[in-house]
Amino acid sequence: MTDFFDDLERQLVTATQHRPQRLRRARARHAAALATVLVALLAGGAGLATALSNGGDAGRSVGAPATTTPAARTTTAPRTTPSQLRPFTVAILNGTTVPGLARGVATQLQDSHFKIGNITNTSRQDQAATMVHYAPGRQLAATLVASRIKLKDVVLRPITRDEQVLAGEQAAVVVVVGSDQNTSPAP
Repeated sequence: MTDFFDDLERQLVTATQHRPQRLRRARARHAAALATVLVALLAGGAGLATALSNGGDAGRSVGAPATTTPAARTTTAPRTTPSQLRPFTVAILNGTTVPGLARGVATQLQDSHFKIGNITNTSRQDQAATMVHYAPGRQLAATLVASRIKLKDVVLRPITRDEQVLAGEQAAVVVVVGSDQNTSPAP
């Protein structure tokens, strides 16, 4: 019986002697993990700051024609102005005959914390591709909305007067939902 207690005592003494080394190694691992997270956050913040400050749309006028940009190839954000950073309202117009399609897009945007305005139908119900329209000075907001609904080809253009009437005067961005947003199987 004494051998058992002697072995136990030796094991406890050995474990106690190595404890400071184990603690140092554990602290070093935790510090390395924390440093990695901090570097990733700083790099992400620097990338965001660069994207917001070095946009390539400085020479483009608000009334310019519609543009189509593949979303995967977009590398820089438009130049940001204080008016573009204000909170904004997004109106969703259903340009198809599929009931509830605009509501689905509105829910997706609402889940991403966008303020949703009017949700209604457009006068034309044959819209194939979803388009995002913007009020003067709100092109960056429109680009952000388009990225949230994961459009493959982003079509941005200024809001027409008819769309503004349907969307409401408070809408800074109007999404005209096309049949490309219909993910339900055909009957």
